[in-house]
Amino acid sequence: MICFNEKGDVRMQKIKDKLDQIQTHLSSTQGLDPALKQEYRELDDNIRKMMAVKNENAASDLAIMDSDARRIAAKFEVKHPHVGGLIRQLADILQSMGV
Repeated sequence: MICFNEKGDVRMQKIKDKLDQIQTHLSSTQGLDPALKQEYRELDDNIRKMMAVKNENAASDLAIMDSDARRIAAKFEVKHPHVGGLIRQLADILQSMGV
């Protein structure tokens, strides 16, 4: 189980900030594949839901989301390396939370 103490709250804020940063870049990036953009939206939704509930399955949820983020980042890096790099940074934050 992940403890959402003060340090965890700081990490949660980092995740929120990174999600917002990625969304800003996605909004201003031309030529995004709609399916890839949808994949990222689902990841974003799942992460935000996990942050809202802070459930007992957070460690396994984080592991899945970290894996998903890395997979999606690799896809973005082909045509949109900056966005891919931001998603990879998000995965690093998820991993640092206990995965």
